[in-house]
Amino acid sequence: MNPCISVYLPTHNRVELLKRAVSSVQNQDYKDWELIVVNDFSTDETSRFLDKIRKEDKRIIIINNDTPSGACLSRNKAISIAKGKYITGLDDDDYFLPNRLRSFLSDYDEKYAFIAYSHIIKNKDKNKIALKYSREFTLKDLLKKNYIGNQIFTETYKIKSVDGFDPNMPAWQDYDLWIRLMLEFGSCLKVNKANYIMDIGHEEERITTSLKPILAINQFIQKYESLSHDNLAHIKIYKKILNGEKVSIFNAIKVIDKDNFAWILKNVFK
Repeated sequence: MNPCISVYLPTHNRVELLKRAVSSVQNQDYKDWELIVVNDFSTDETSRFLDKIRKEDKRIIIINNDTPSGACLSRNKAISIAKGKYITGLDDDDYFLPNRLRSFLSDYDEKYAFIAYSHIIKNKDKNKIALKYSREFTLKDLLKKNYIGNQIFTETYKIKSVDGFDPNMPAWQDYDLWIRLMLEFGSCLKVNKANYIMDIGHEEERITTSLKPILAINQFIQKYESLSHDNLAHIKIYKKILNGEKVSIFNAIKVIDKDNFAWILKNVFK
């Protein structure tokens, strides 16, 4: 009688990391889930591994792309066939701690567009908890900055109703989706629990590494300029910093916080 939770997982040529990601879902202490893995035209041993685990665990569903389609379209394919009442995502170089799904289910409140947790950034032997917030965020808040991160938990119909990720965004696809969910369903909830490991210490290239954030920030501003000029002023300051333009100390102070402190110091106060 427990509700099913769908997990979408795109992958491309990272079979060893994929094995860890898949195992982290299989090791959840909540067992009513489906894992939808989208193999984005991998040329390593990914297909063989996926064929094997699909036979062993019927909760795992495999989609094979005939040509490389990218993470965005791959996620959307998984979302389109998701049958769980709830849904969340996982990148193939990251992994869940065993209590993630049960914890999400316990904390979820349908009055919110979605809920999200803090996450643990793993860089070889160093771990750091990122985005440590516990409060409700409004659309106005989120237009200033992505306080959410790269994964959320919500009802599947909500993410389907806004058409999932926008493949036309060259980066910031997750941030863009969070904004569209909030436009449709209202505020979101952030909880300071960390049970998602974002691994940035391995030698493989992360899915998002090759994307161009400066193109994305321009597109983001164009899409949402009409919503709140004042709040997007913060995004425009980030744009100047990314462009290597001179930013006044006054403007830098406007956007500096506990998450970006080191990055601001490095790129503004040179």
